[in-house]
Amino acid sequence: MASSKIFLGCMPELLNEIIQYLQDDHGTLHSCILINRLWCRLAIPFLWKNPFSIKCPKNYCYIDVYLHDLSDDDKTKLNEYGIKISVFSSNTLFNYPGFFKCLKIHDFGLSIKEWIDAKIYKYSIRTFHQHYLGLIYTFLIERFVKNEANLHTFEFKGYYEDIIILEIILQNPKFIYNIRNLFINFLSNNKITALLKLLLSNHNNSISKIYFQFRNIDNNINELTKNYSSQVINSQHNLKKLIIDDNSTNVTHLNHLLLSLKNSNCLNTLETIIFYKINFKNIKFLKEVFEQLNVLESIHIFYCHFIHEFIQQIIHITKPFKLKSLYMDNEIIACGYDITLIINSMQLLFQKSGKYLENIKLFDFMYDVSKELKEKSLELIKNYCRNVKRFSSSIFNIKNAYLVLNIIENFKQNLNYLTIHDHRKYKFSIILLNLGQILPYKLEYLHLEFEAYDSYISDLEVFLKNFKNIFIEKLILQIIGIQNVAAVVLPYIKKYIMKEKRVKYLATHAPKQVLANEGKEFKLYNIEYTSIWKIINDYTSDLL
Repeated sequence: MASSKIFLGCMPELLNEIIQYLQDDHGTLHSCILINRLWCRLAIPFLWKNPFSIKCPKNYCYIDVYLHDLSDDDKTKLNEYGIKISVFSSNTLFNYPGFFKCLKIHDFGLSIKEWIDAKIYKYSIRTFHQHYLGLIYTFLIERFVKNEANLHTFEFKGYYEDIIILEIILQNPKFIYNIRNLFINFLSNNKITALLKLLLSNHNNSISKIYFQFRNIDNNINELTKNYSSQVINSQHNLKKLIIDDNSTNVTHLNHLLLSLKNSNCLNTLETIIFYKINFKNIKFLKEVFEQLNVLESIHIFYCHFIHEFIQQIIHITKPFKLKSLYMDNEIIACGYDITLIINSMQLLFQKSGKYLENIKLFDFMYDVSKELKEKSLELIKNYCRNVKRFSSSIFNIKNAYLVLNIIENFKQNLNYLTIHDHRKYKFSIILLNLGQILPYKLEYLHLEFEAYDSYISDLEVFLKNFKNIFIEKLILQIIGIQNVAAVVLPYIKKYIMKEKRVKYLATHAPKQVLANEGKEFKLYNIEYTSIWKIINDYTSDLL
């Protein structure tokens, strides 16, 4: 296909496809702009579409470029606060503000604060004023609007910066006319109502992803906000993903949202629904809603409560119920219900949807609550699931350890992410002595967390020896209770993993100095040795 395009003289089209593929690889994109004018012209828009999210030092340097053409009066206003704009040519090579497509206000605000801090530090003025924050927000948004930036992603969390920026956007409604991805945290009723009203008045009906977050709202969603939020969903003609995130006990607003789906314009477009921390106790209309959705391909349940009540509604759906993710925590059994009832409900769920499940995370087994439920959950997973790609479980006894190993072997063909925890010195040696023989030859992610026990070093060496035919992108060995990682564990890791180049990223519990010193040697083998918290994955971030 690629060669045929070259012979047909379609090199620019082919290059554009390459750049599209690399659009989130900022390091490679920076290299592309140095090749020639064509590569530069294709790469620059991707580098500037969401500059404030780039995780590198001084990602605020874009701000000087955006503000290079401020009027003399505006520059004077900033100079009064000790902020001087770096000097650029009045004519830049590209219309950089016009490439801006993603406004995540939290990232945006942090970058601006860092930029201000660098400026006022330079001029020895350390007083921090909220009102010149608003001034800079205004200058930037005005430039995006003036240069016809076509915003695709808008994230509003209801904090101080969000409210300031929303006030500016309300004066420039065109800025969010064409958004595709919408995130709203319903913290501030009045401001949220104004934003929803603006979306409706703009006739913005091409949103493909909506994320509504109702955390910590103190049951304070007014009727107008309920109606507007439902109307925003109902009006969409291209909605493909809907995420509902709520930790409140009052769910009247959720019932209102679900009911709106029954007669919405997205019945033939909505492909994915995600429920995050939802209390299903008083949720209604689930069966009716799911029966109406004609192209639904995936349902995800993350850390929801009263899940057995959810199950009682969906088991009667006549259509396939394509549950792709099921993440459970201890709240599933902390609600005073009969364990037998919950187990029976779980069995019905796995019978109906087990063949669709790809992502499973079981509640933490460090609590001695209903071992029967825990064991039954693992047995159901073993019996009904074959297509799991991500699996996370804890160990709580010997039988459980062998059951987890059997499950992993069943998943071998598809498994890509694996986490195993043991917080209470249950026989983790069973895992270390047997896991290496059953892992697939390639994994994206493996996280082993356990407490040090008498023979863990010899057991760990056995595991690492069995590693010889396996490559893992990210490996976390989180051994709790050892004081000197560099002396105790790293020699074995270097012998069996580093020198054999079996991983790309490695993380252990270690002080910064150890990471820095040892990291130099690992780098010689193209391995990044880093802290656990930099690469740890809860399996949800890329699904939300």
